[in-house]
Amino acid sequence: MTSFVNLMANDVWSEADIKSRLHAEIRSVISEQKENEISRAIQGRLLGMHTLTPAESASIALFKQTSDKVALLGVEARSDASLLSDTMMLESARRRLAQTGEDTEADAQERSAALTVVASATANALALATLRQPEPAAVTEPV
Repeated sequence: MTSFVNLMANDVWSEADIKSRLHAEIRSVISEQKENEISRAIQGRLLGMHTLTPAESASIALFKQTSDKVALLGVEARSDASLLSDTMMLESARRRLAQTGEDTEADAQERSAALTVVASATANALALATLRQPEPAAVTEPV
């Protein structure tokens, strides 16, 4: 299973964005009406007032399977969103360090903050940054 967060884009996914997408994933399989029917059947069963039909049992199994799949998708999306955010911060810090600036205290503070971001970057963020913006190849002179 792959996350829906595009690691090559600059789209920042918020928790609300992720939840909305996960909800849409569930709705693509099970309608709100069907979910309400499943809920009522389960409640009736738990209260001892209803015996599940084979169709209801199948719907419950499908809902559980879908929920489990979407839960995993959410974990992957949150992980990818965090990695993308870290990578974008690293890229921004690298751009700042590549800029020449004035010798002011503000410039020194910005460069220091950028150095901290670069120094604390994870291996995954460094690898993704390389994929997103590969370092230029060294030019070699023919002999």
